Amino acid sequence: MKNSKRNVILAILFLIPFSFIWFLNRMSDGTITELTIESNEYSRIDKPFENVDVPVNVFTVYPDSDQVFTTWSGSKVHVPAHCFIDKKGEPIKDSVQIVFKEYHRSADIICSGIPMQNEGSDAIMETAGMFEISGTYNGSELEFQEGKEIEVDLVSFNEGNDFNFFELEKNSCQWKDLGTNIPVENMEKTVALKQLDQQISDELLPFKNKKSLKTNQYFDFQLDYSSYPELAPFKNVVWMISDAKHKMDDLFREEWDSIQLNQTRKGYYSLALYHSSEILQMTIMPVLEGDDYDLALQQFNQQTQGQRNEIIQKINEKRQRVESMANIRRLAKINKMGVFNFDIWKALEFDKCRSEILVDNQVVTDEEMKGTRFFVIDQEQKYVIYYNLKTIKDNFVYDPHKKSTVLAILKDGSIAFVDWTVLEEHSKSAKKSTITLDFQNSKQSINTTADVQQIIDNIFVG
Repeated sequence: MKNSKRNVILAILFLIPFSFIWFLNRMSDGTITELTIESNEYSRIDKPFENVDVPVNVFTVYPDSDQVFTTWSGSKVHVPAHCFIDKKGEPIKDSVQIVFKEYHRSADIICSGIPMQNEGSDAIMETAGMFEISGTYNGSELEFQEGKEIEVDLVSFNEGNDFNFFELEKNSCQWKDLGTNIPVENMEKTVALKQLDQQISDELLPFKNKKSLKTNQYFDFQLDYSSYPELAPFKNVVWMISDAKHKMDDLFREEWDSIQLNQTRKGYYSLALYHSSEILQMTIMPVLEGDDYDLALQQFNQQTQGQRNEIIQKINEKRQRVESMANIRRLAKINKMGVFNFDIWKALEFDKCRSEILVDNQVVTDEEMKGTRFFVIDQEQKYVIYYNLKTIKDNFVYDPHKKSTVLAILKDGSIAFVDWTVLEEHSKSAKKSTITLDFQNSKQSINTTADVQQIIDNIFVG
């Protein structure tokens, strides 16, 4: 028995050096090193939900051409050709993928876990848009070719000219000011709204009678109007071809099987004629003067009013979506991967107070609330203030001039919140030294950032 134990000990001692050599080899191949760096490079990022994140944009970049990628929100990422090198400094000749995330609303910031304060400072960041860009090649982070930059054209929902551009430094996790940033108009939104307004105008304006006829190239329809009752009002109306691509001969070269007539822009109609597999499309206009045309137009408009209303409704729905787009865009050039932010520092120069924590009107112990994260959010959702249990109990501060709420992410992953009127009433009181924060548990499961945003939006309704 003693010899067996001795043999086991010798075997262990014999294996230790080889295990250590294997560990060093594993370190040298980059695998373990990469994981260690990845987990520590942003030490203060603390995501409250493990599997909840903003929508992720993944772009495949090919080395030989300039490329522009558009994100789900309409932001654009411009990547020049031959942008990246590997860890040896050699140009990357393969396609690579970059991952792009953007953060605009309170829920995005909360779920990201990205700190919006520099450690040791009371000032907080009011964001005008934040983004994170990353990419790897053979297990290492992508590096940029000297002189190459990615241009990020980020949509921004917070207007103003006093926002600077910041980088979140790795390891220290401090925000570094990279300089001023001037926003530009979001021309895509402006142009889209003008086009949609014109479409609505074209649908609403009646077609005017043509007062003169300067050509003899006109025609009328010889139809079985029982098959086309919607065209019956135009039985006595004369038409002319208004586009230069077609002539009268095009109309009479076939005996057409069917016809379709639709209003287009002001004063014009789209005519489509069908025969077997052939389709003839052209733009025509009515030219008959007097009561016949006025009556025809009135009857036609009445019969097509339902169709027109449906078209206008669809245009208005699209217009609402466009209206929700950002009014401005902010441009920045970067030559490294990381987390970047368009921000301005805000000092909350208000009295601090203590707070008492309740959940659903019940007193809770520090042990029960251990690990809970707290966030102060104003109604305009321009900033998020993070508190842990100690700081919210001993050094709670908020802007008394704004509607604000406090969110708590509980141990079970649900969100509880304080009614905004609680903070409003406290701000009206005679500087009470303690505020009671009674959190109402939403009892809503959180699967996406949209779930968090819905809770925040509902708090301020009414």
